[in-house]
Amino acid sequence: MHDQLVDVLDRLEATLALSRDYVPPAALDPTAIAARRIRNRLDYPLDLAVVAIAGGTGSGKSSLFNAVLGGDRAEVGGLRPTTSKALASLPAGRRREISGHIESFGDLETATHDDLSWLVLIDLPDTDSVEVDHRLMVENLLPRVDAVIWVVDVEKYRDRSLHHNFLRPLRGYESQFVFVVNQIDRVPQGEVGGLVADFRDALTEDGFRAPTIHAIAAAPVLSSPRGVDELVDTLGVRADGLAVDRLLADLDVAINDLHSLLGNRTADFETEWTAALDEAISLATSGEVVAGSRVLAAFFMDIAEGQSGDGAEESISVAAHAGEILAQANRDALDEVPPQVSKRERRRFGRPGGVDTAGAERQAWLRNRVDGLTADRVRPFLHGRGVARANLAGFAIEVAALRHQSQ
Repeated sequence: MHDQLVDVLDRLEATLALSRDYVPPAALDPTAIAARRIRNRLDYPLDLAVVAIAGGTGSGKSSLFNAVLGGDRAEVGGLRPTTSKALASLPAGRRREISGHIESFGDLETATHDDLSWLVLIDLPDTDSVEVDHRLMVENLLPRVDAVIWVVDVEKYRDRSLHHNFLRPLRGYESQFVFVVNQIDRVPQGEVGGLVADFRDALTEDGFRAPTIHAIAAAPVLSSPRGVDELVDTLGVRADGLAVDRLLADLDVAINDLHSLLGNRTADFETEWTAALDEAISLATSGEVVAGSRVLAAFFMDIAEGQSGDGAEESISVAAHAGEILAQANRDALDEVPPQVSKRERRRFGRPGGVDTAGAERQAWLRNRVDGLTADRVRPFLHGRGVARANLAGFAIEVAALRHQSQ
């Protein structure tokens, strides 16, 4: 699977590089960043799952972190916010294998644990932190981890900020999410099922199809944690595939984003160009060369707006010279296809060319000449865009097959 992922990524990055002639580079930056993030993860073991615990203030993230790993590794308290810096715990026996990846996350504290050799667990700052730096840290780290445990408590599981700012925009990553309703020891046992069902409804409204939800008590008073072992088992069963699933999801998003940026102008071009050319030729042969030139210039400036690099420059050049191209071609058309008149028409009008019976033939010649001097100059770039879109469609099929294979 690793080699297959690398192969798809290599070809995606090659297509991304070629796309700079068709899409403004700034628009490609998010896809380029995603590609680099995918490659960075592929440099480290895929059987080690990097899992973050995320949630709002008071949801019990740090208590869950401690319950999963055993001991008091994360600070727990009532201050807002308690978790001021991300804390990552790495399996002691495999620390060297993954530490380089974790260090790339930036400024975070690290610790080690002896059990769960397949797990790197990260306790994130609160998603609703009043500290702007903490919130930015969460937003920066979420795209880098393989999976996320989203923790809510029994009172704020419908928190609007969490659902609208974090969960809803990330619904495409459902396979990488596990949801936890924490602190169920604070409500009667008979109400837990209803709380979970209501939380599931909220997630369905966010766009999640079949969210995995665990009801737990990470730090109940005077008793042992409840539901934590089941949560660990859920993650453990999927440990070998969490990183792969995340990378496949990232690839899918990157491919779709680039596909959208490239647009479908290739398919529409010939139809739109035929209409614009017909209008310009009709105007020119009616003596309104300036008006026809404006039609051509506007058309190619519109094409330029959807291009970048050499493609944009060529389209702008065509637009700038559309007037002289049309005027010269219109003059040349009279030499190539001179007016044809009958003897009767000569006598009637007193000069050759009084009535042109070769108008249709001359218009066809003019169309071909203008097409060759304008549209033929930008077609190679539009063709390249079409090839890039076709390649991306092929990549998407490959990623879908890999996702099916990984299940």
